[in-house]
Amino acid sequence: MINNVTLIGRVGKVYNQPTNDKAPVKFSLATSERWKNKDTGEFEESTEWHMVVSFTSKEWLSKNLAVGMLVYVEGKIHYDKYTDNDGNEKKSTSIIAYKVKSLQRKNTSDDNNSNDVPF
Repeated sequence: MINNVTLIGRVGKVYNQPTNDKAPVKFSLATSERWKNKDTGEFEESTEWHMVVSFTSKEWLSKNLAVGMLVYVEGKIHYDKYTDNDGNEKKSTSIIAYKVKSLQRKNTSDDNNSNDVPF
């Protein structure tokens, strides 16, 4: 059986900066597709948002992820159930990333900034 996902998209929000080695880096990732509507001839676009959770290279991710940055993510789909504060059962889907690669540099004056996550 295979549970593998590959995404290329833009970072939405980085939700936490890890304070210890066990805390993951969480960020949202937007992926989009564009097509031409056969009836109207107009282009249409759809964007999907994904929650990405990464336990690898936390130091690099926390220093180098920026909103709008184009990144490549490899990982697996993870489904979870939880109970909210009102006692309602909720479901969530996230991507557990085992590889994150920057496809562009963070806006910085540091010319030594590497595009690759060190592993």
